[in-house]
Amino acid sequence: MLITNCRLCNIQVADKKNSHIVSKFLGKELFISEIGNHAEQIYKNGKSRKVYSIPKEDSILCTTCEKRFEILETYFARFFNKLRNHQNFPEDFLLQKLGVQDFISCKKLNPTLFKLFIYSLIWRLSISKHQTNENFKLPNKIEEELRKFLNQNLSTEQKILLESVEMINEFPSYDLCMIKPENKTDNFKGMYSAFQMSKSAYLLVLVDFILFFYIDSSIDIVLKKFSNGQNKNVIIPISDDDRWFDLNKLIVSKMLNN
Repeated sequence: MLITNCRLCNIQVADKKNSHIVSKFLGKELFISEIGNHAEQIYKNGKSRKVYSIPKEDSILCTTCEKRFEILETYFARFFNKLRNHQNFPEDFLLQKLGVQDFISCKKLNPTLFKLFIYSLIWRLSISKHQTNENFKLPNKIEEELRKFLNQNLSTEQKILLESVEMINEFPSYDLCMIKPENKTDNFKGMYSAFQMSKSAYLLVLVDFILFFYIDSSIDIVLKKFSNGQNKNVIIPISDDDRWFDLNKLIVSKMLNN
Protein backbone atom coordinates (compact mmCIF):
# COMPACT_ATOMS: atom_id res chain seq x y z
CA MET A 1 0.00 0.00 0.00
CA LEU A 2 1.28 3.45 -0.92
CA ILE A 3 2.10 5.52 2.17
CA THR A 4 1.41 9.24 1.78
CA ASN A 5 1.78 12.21 4.07
CA CYS A 6 -1.19 14.15 5.44
CA ARG A 7 -2.33 16.78 2.94
CA LEU A 8 -2.75 19.38 5.69
CA CYS A 9 0.37 19.18 7.87
CA ASN A 10 2.59 17.46 5.26
CA ILE A 11 4.39 15.71 8.12
CA GLN A 12 2.40 12.85 9.61
CA VAL A 13 1.29 9.78 7.68
CA ALA A 14 -2.22 10.14 6.23
CA ASP A 15 -3.63 7.26 8.29
CA LYS A 16 -7.23 8.43 8.69
CA LYS A 17 -9.95 6.44 6.95
CA ASN A 18 -13.34 7.79 5.82
CA SER A 19 -12.59 11.50 6.14
CA HIS A 20 -15.57 13.62 5.15
CA ILE A 21 -14.74 16.16 2.49
CA VAL A 22 -17.64 18.36 3.57
CA SER A 23 -18.65 18.35 7.23
CA LYS A 24 -21.06 15.48 7.91
CA PHE A 25 -23.61 17.63 9.75
CA LEU A 26 -24.12 19.76 6.64
CA GLY A 27 -25.38 16.84 4.59
CA LYS A 28 -27.09 14.43 6.96
CA GLU A 29 -30.62 15.65 6.17
CA LEU A 30 -30.18 14.56 2.57
CA PHE A 31 -30.31 10.96 3.72
CA ILE A 32 -33.43 11.09 5.87
CA SER A 33 -36.76 10.48 4.16
CA GLU A 34 -39.91 8.39 4.38
CA ILE A 35 -38.68 6.08 1.62
CA GLY A 36 -35.35 5.28 3.28
CA ASN A 37 -32.09 6.71 4.53
CA HIS A 38 -30.49 7.38 1.18
CA ALA A 39 -30.22 10.00 -1.54
CA GLU A 40 -29.99 9.75 -5.33
CA GLN A 41 -26.76 10.53 -7.13
CA ILE A 42 -27.61 11.72 -10.64
CA TYR A 43 -25.14 11.45 -13.52
CA LYS A 44 -24.98 13.60 -16.64
CA ASN A 45 -26.46 10.78 -18.74
CA GLY A 46 -29.57 10.88 -16.57
CA LYS A 47 -28.83 7.64 -14.72
CA SER A 48 -28.83 7.57 -10.94
CA ARG A 49 -27.86 5.39 -8.01
CA LYS A 50 -28.52 5.34 -4.29
CA VAL A 51 -25.91 6.84 -1.96
CA TYR A 52 -25.93 6.75 1.81
CA SER A 53 -23.59 9.58 2.83
CA ILE A 54 -21.81 12.61 1.44
CA PRO A 55 -18.37 11.86 -0.05
CA LYS A 56 -15.62 10.38 2.14
CA GLU A 57 -12.01 9.51 1.36
CA ASP A 58 -9.18 7.52 2.87
CA SER A 59 -5.59 8.56 3.45
CA ILE A 60 -5.81 12.32 2.92
CA LEU A 61 -5.40 13.37 6.58
CA CYS A 62 -3.54 12.14 9.63
CA THR A 63 -5.46 11.41 12.81
CA THR A 64 -4.32 14.65 14.46
CA CYS A 65 -5.36 16.89 11.58
CA GLU A 66 -8.69 15.08 11.32
CA LYS A 67 -9.19 15.97 14.99
CA ARG A 68 -8.39 19.62 14.24
CA PHE A 69 -11.12 19.72 11.62
CA GLU A 70 -13.53 18.01 14.04
CA ILE A 71 -12.97 20.72 16.67
CA LEU A 72 -13.85 23.43 14.14
CA GLU A 73 -16.85 21.47 12.86
CA THR A 74 -18.23 20.86 16.35
CA TYR A 75 -18.35 24.61 16.90
CA PHE A 76 -20.11 25.26 13.60
CA ALA A 77 -22.55 22.38 14.02
CA ARG A 78 -23.91 24.28 17.04
CA PHE A 79 -23.84 27.54 15.09
CA PHE A 80 -25.88 26.12 12.19
CA ASN A 81 -28.38 24.55 14.57
CA LYS A 82 -29.07 28.03 15.91
CA LEU A 83 -29.01 29.63 12.46
CA ARG A 84 -31.82 27.35 11.25
CA ASN A 85 -34.03 28.91 13.93
CA HIS A 86 -32.42 32.31 14.11
CA GLN A 87 -35.66 33.97 15.23
CA ASN A 88 -35.30 32.15 18.56
CA PHE A 89 -31.81 33.49 19.20
CA PRO A 90 -31.97 37.31 19.06
CA GLU A 91 -28.82 37.54 21.14
CA ASP A 92 -26.91 35.80 18.32
CA PHE A 93 -28.64 36.99 15.14
CA LEU A 94 -30.12 40.25 13.87
CA LEU A 95 -32.52 40.21 10.90
CA GLN A 96 -31.88 43.22 8.66
CA LYS A 97 -32.78 44.45 5.19
CA LEU A 98 -30.73 45.97 2.38
CA GLY A 99 -33.14 47.32 -0.22
CA VAL A 100 -35.65 44.50 -0.65
CA GLN A 101 -33.22 41.79 0.45
CA ASP A 102 -33.45 40.32 3.95
CA PHE A 103 -30.23 39.17 5.53
CA ILE A 104 -29.00 37.88 8.87
CA SER A 105 -26.19 39.60 10.73
CA CYS A 106 -24.33 37.17 13.00
CA LYS A 107 -23.68 39.26 16.09
CA LYS A 108 -21.40 36.89 17.98
CA LEU A 109 -19.58 34.99 15.24
CA ASN A 110 -15.94 35.91 14.77
CA PRO A 111 -15.55 36.65 11.01
CA THR A 112 -12.06 35.14 10.89
CA LEU A 113 -13.35 31.95 12.48
CA PHE A 114 -16.08 31.88 9.83
CA LYS A 115 -13.44 32.17 7.10
CA LEU A 116 -11.49 29.36 8.71
CA PHE A 117 -14.55 27.11 8.47
CA ILE A 118 -15.48 28.09 4.89
CA TYR A 119 -11.88 27.74 3.73
CA SER A 120 -11.74 24.29 5.35
CA LEU A 121 -14.63 23.23 3.08
CA ILE A 122 -13.19 24.88 -0.03
CA TRP A 123 -9.71 23.41 0.49
CA ARG A 124 -10.92 19.86 1.10
CA LEU A 125 -13.13 20.02 -1.98
CA SER A 126 -10.15 21.13 -4.03
CA ILE A 127 -7.84 18.32 -2.88
CA SER A 128 -10.59 15.69 -3.16
CA LYS A 129 -10.25 12.88 -5.67
CA HIS A 130 -13.85 11.75 -5.23
CA GLN A 131 -15.81 11.69 -8.49
CA THR A 132 -18.53 13.98 -7.14
CA ASN A 133 -15.94 16.72 -6.59
CA GLU A 134 -13.91 16.26 -9.77
CA ASN A 135 -15.07 19.60 -11.19
CA PHE A 136 -13.96 21.58 -8.15
CA LYS A 137 -10.27 22.42 -8.34
CA LEU A 138 -8.51 25.58 -7.18
CA PRO A 139 -5.28 26.84 -8.76
CA ASN A 140 -2.34 25.24 -6.94
CA LYS A 141 -1.14 28.56 -5.55
CA ILE A 142 -4.49 29.32 -3.92
CA GLU A 143 -4.92 25.75 -2.69
CA GLU A 144 -1.54 25.99 -0.96
CA GLU A 145 -2.37 29.41 0.48
CA LEU A 146 -5.51 28.01 2.10
CA ARG A 147 -3.63 24.93 3.34
CA LYS A 148 -1.08 27.08 5.13
CA PHE A 149 -3.77 29.27 6.68
CA LEU A 150 -5.65 26.22 7.97
CA ASN A 151 -2.54 24.42 9.17
CA GLN A 152 -1.30 27.46 11.07
CA ASN A 153 -4.58 28.19 12.83
CA LEU A 154 -6.51 24.97 13.45
CA SER A 155 -6.18 23.46 16.91
CA THR A 156 -6.93 20.17 18.68
CA GLU A 157 -8.64 22.13 21.51
CA GLN A 158 -11.63 24.41 21.01
CA LYS A 159 -10.58 26.81 23.77
CA ILE A 160 -7.22 27.38 22.14
CA LEU A 161 -8.86 27.74 18.73
CA LEU A 162 -11.27 30.43 19.94
CA GLU A 163 -8.55 32.32 21.79
CA SER A 164 -6.01 32.21 18.97
CA VAL A 165 -8.46 33.23 16.25
CA GLU A 166 -8.87 36.59 17.99
CA MET A 167 -5.19 37.30 17.31
CA ILE A 168 -5.16 36.46 13.59
CA ASN A 169 -4.30 39.62 11.66
CA GLU A 170 -3.60 38.18 8.23
CA PHE A 171 -5.87 35.86 6.27
CA PRO A 172 -6.57 34.96 2.64
CA SER A 173 -9.14 37.45 1.40
CA TYR A 174 -11.66 36.18 -1.15
CA ASP A 175 -15.24 37.10 -1.92
CA LEU A 176 -17.58 34.49 -0.52
CA CYS A 177 -21.32 34.72 -0.18
CA MET A 178 -23.44 32.21 1.71
CA ILE A 179 -27.20 32.21 0.99
CA LYS A 180 -29.68 30.60 3.35
CA PRO A 181 -33.22 29.42 2.47
CA GLU A 182 -36.04 31.11 4.33
CA ASN A 183 -37.75 27.76 4.92
CA LYS A 184 -37.16 24.18 3.91
CA THR A 185 -40.12 22.07 2.88
CA ASP A 186 -40.54 18.30 2.99
CA ASN A 187 -41.01 18.36 -0.77
CA PHE A 188 -37.44 19.53 -1.37
CA LYS A 189 -34.70 18.66 1.10
CA GLY A 190 -31.95 20.14 -1.03
CA MET A 191 -28.96 18.55 -2.71
CA TYR A 192 -25.20 18.18 -2.66
CA SER A 193 -23.18 19.66 -5.51
CA ALA A 194 -19.74 21.22 -5.81
CA PHE A 195 -18.27 22.49 -9.06
CA GLN A 196 -16.43 25.31 -10.78
CA MET A 197 -18.87 27.64 -12.54
CA SER A 198 -16.27 29.66 -14.45
CA LYS A 199 -12.56 30.40 -14.48
CA SER A 200 -12.80 32.21 -11.15
CA ALA A 201 -16.13 31.20 -9.57
CA TYR A 202 -16.91 28.12 -7.50
CA LEU A 203 -20.15 26.81 -6.07
CA LEU A 204 -21.05 24.56 -3.15
CA VAL A 205 -24.70 23.58 -2.72
CA LEU A 206 -25.89 21.93 0.48
CA VAL A 207 -29.07 21.50 2.49
CA ASP A 208 -28.58 24.59 4.62
CA PHE A 209 -26.92 26.98 2.20
CA ILE A 210 -25.49 27.78 -1.20
CA LEU A 211 -21.94 29.12 -1.13
CA PHE A 212 -20.44 31.25 -3.90
CA PHE A 213 -16.64 31.56 -3.79
CA TYR A 214 -14.54 33.75 -6.08
CA ILE A 215 -10.78 33.76 -6.53
CA ASP A 216 -10.69 37.17 -8.21
CA SER A 217 -12.80 40.35 -8.24
CA SER A 218 -15.37 39.08 -10.76
CA ILE A 219 -18.15 38.52 -8.21
CA ASP A 220 -21.62 39.64 -9.28
CA ILE A 221 -22.43 43.17 -8.10
CA VAL A 222 -25.45 41.96 -6.12
CA LEU A 223 -23.54 39.15 -4.40
CA LYS A 224 -20.74 41.60 -3.65
CA LYS A 225 -23.05 43.50 -1.31
CA PHE A 226 -23.26 40.37 0.85
CA SER A 227 -19.70 39.15 0.48
CA ASN A 228 -17.90 38.10 3.63
CA GLY A 229 -14.56 38.95 2.09
CA GLN A 230 -14.73 41.87 4.47
CA ASN A 231 -13.77 41.05 8.02
CA LYS A 232 -16.69 42.66 9.80
CA ASN A 233 -19.95 41.03 10.88
CA VAL A 234 -20.73 37.80 9.06
CA ILE A 235 -23.82 38.42 6.92
CA ILE A 236 -26.08 35.80 5.34
CA PRO A 237 -28.77 36.77 2.79
CA ILE A 238 -32.07 34.88 2.96
CA SER A 239 -33.78 33.47 -0.12
CA ASP A 240 -37.55 33.00 -0.11
CA ASP A 241 -38.88 29.54 -0.96
CA ASP A 242 -39.68 30.19 -4.64
CA ARG A 243 -36.32 31.79 -5.40
CA TRP A 244 -34.49 29.06 -3.48
CA PHE A 245 -36.18 26.34 -5.52
CA ASP A 246 -35.58 28.21 -8.80
CA LEU A 247 -31.94 28.75 -7.88
CA ASN A 248 -31.48 25.04 -7.21
CA LYS A 249 -33.11 24.17 -10.56
CA LEU A 250 -30.76 26.59 -12.30
CA ILE A 251 -27.78 25.03 -10.56
CA VAL A 252 -28.87 21.52 -11.59
CA SER A 253 -29.08 22.68 -15.21
CA LYS A 254 -25.66 24.34 -14.98
CA MET A 255 -24.17 21.28 -13.31
CA LEU A 256 -25.46 18.80 -15.92
CA ASN A 257 -24.16 20.98 -18.74
CA ASN A 258 -20.85 21.83 -17.11
